[in-house]
Amino acid sequence: FFFQAEDGIRDAQESRGLGDVYKRQVPHYGPVYSVEFSPFFRNLFITGSLDGSIRLYDLLEKKAPLTFENPMDYVFKVSWSPAKPTVFAAALSSGSVLLYDLSVNKREPVINLRDISKLSASQSALTLRFNKKQNDLLACAFSGTVINIYQLSPGLVERNLAETKVIESILESSS
Repeated sequence: FFFQAEDGIRDAQESRGLGDVYKRQVPHYGPVYSVEFSPFFRNLFITGSLDGSIRLYDLLEKKAPLTFENPMDYVFKVSWSPAKPTVFAAALSSGSVLLYDLSVNKREPVINLRDISKLSASQSALTLRFNKKQNDLLACAFSGTVINIYQLSPGLVERNLAETKVIESILESSS
């Protein structure tokens, strides 16, 4: 397993004489609350931190290929879509539920689900989860005992072959 240390994310297992297989990852500036591996790429994972950033990491590279900054928020949860390799979601302390699709935009979320929710300004998005069986559904829990189920548009669910190439090009550009 891996853990975050002051000098980055490291493999906690002994190398068994093989040397360091995984590179130390550049750390966040605050505690990491969420880590999730991609269901499509075995060396790819995302992290969400109280420093407000979301980072996409490749286990074999030290520097994060992509970083998304949310300076006025804490990131409580990040999660990859089980349906589409370029889509992930983030739950933020402001109550924002951000959906990113890297095949559409590599810098900004494609939608903030808070914009369509009727939540009070003080409600934080605490956690979220994609439905693995019915992959157009995303559940999100908010402070104040509110749970919203969102049905995602086909563009965020339907997979095409070009998306694999999008991720591969992101990883290649960082190495």
